[in-house]
Amino acid sequence: MELAVAVVSVVAPLAPGIKDWLDSMALRNRAAARAEIIRARSAGQADSSEPTASEEGDAASE
Repeated sequence: MELAVAVVSVVAPLAPGIKDWLDSMALRNRAAARAEIIRARSAGQADSSEPTASEEGDAASE
């Protein structure tokens, strides 16, 4: 019983900090996912509208 009280006494003050850290990590993960989606969309648009550098190099060497 004393061990449980000691654990709760240590963990309880840390709970807000842990929650803030988890929220921060979740925010970073969402931002990274949004950035990846934006990169994929822009890469998809670039592929369909403009030739890539390798395609331009192939055409110049012919």
